[in-house]
Amino acid sequence: MKVGVIGTGNMGENHVRTYLSMPDACQLIGIYDNDKKRSNHIAKKYNVKPFQSVDELLQTVDAVSIAVPTEFHYEVGLACIRRNVHMLMEKPITSTIAQAKDLLHKASKAGVKLQMGHIELFNPFIQYLRKELEHEKIVGVIFKRLSPGDEKMKQVDVVKDLMIHDLYILHALLQDNTFEFYALGEVNENTPKHAVVITKSSQGVTAQLTASFKSKKKIKGHSNSYRKCFYRSRYFKPKNQNNTPFYRAYK
Repeated sequence: MKVGVIGTGNMGENHVRTYLSMPDACQLIGIYDNDKKRSNHIAKKYNVKPFQSVDELLQTVDAVSIAVPTEFHYEVGLACIRRNVHMLMEKPITSTIAQAKDLLHKASKAGVKLQMGHIELFNPFIQYLRKELEHEKIVGVIFKRLSPGDEKMKQVDVVKDLMIHDLYILHALLQDNTFEFYALGEVNENTPKHAVVITKSSQGVTAQLTASFKSKKKIKGHSNSYRKCFYRSRYFKPKNQNNTPFYRAYK
């Protein structure tokens, strides 16, 4: 499968590196970024071709990763649909619900696959937890996802960047689309930087989610209460040879 990457910031670079590590599964044809300096830097660093426009890249590939800022997802997504190019799109899907519904509808109608970058659903621990607790009665869930803020994150919404992972994990665990939300937090320069959400599902399950750029260190973890047991997990990034992050679970 021939693939490309649109948007070569920090996340886009991760996609470039990952595709290059999978030569038996795909061929990275090239990249595009409207920041030519950044595009040329990534192209030289990874020895890949920088394309001069989105449309030029789309003419040569079967699928692309879309890692541009969220406000451009809808526009780039429509371009992919016009060219019948499948998409792996970073979260969140679009800036508005209306755009998301329209993009999903048009992709489905055109037979174009649109996969969101909800990477945590493919985390082996989350998959294990979903299977292990499939028949358990969930009472409550607590999520924490904290990270130090920096100048690069000045305009980044902590809900869309961090909490969104726990929102879709919560949905995957509960399989419930109806929630009652209460939210509090801190907003700096019109951008949420610390957020706490308390929610209750239609099944009566309560959940508390905290996401913040106000922490001195990265903390990721969650606790799940059930009628017969209690699970607590925490994300670790050890200082080992391959530096592979993992979750440790306690029951």
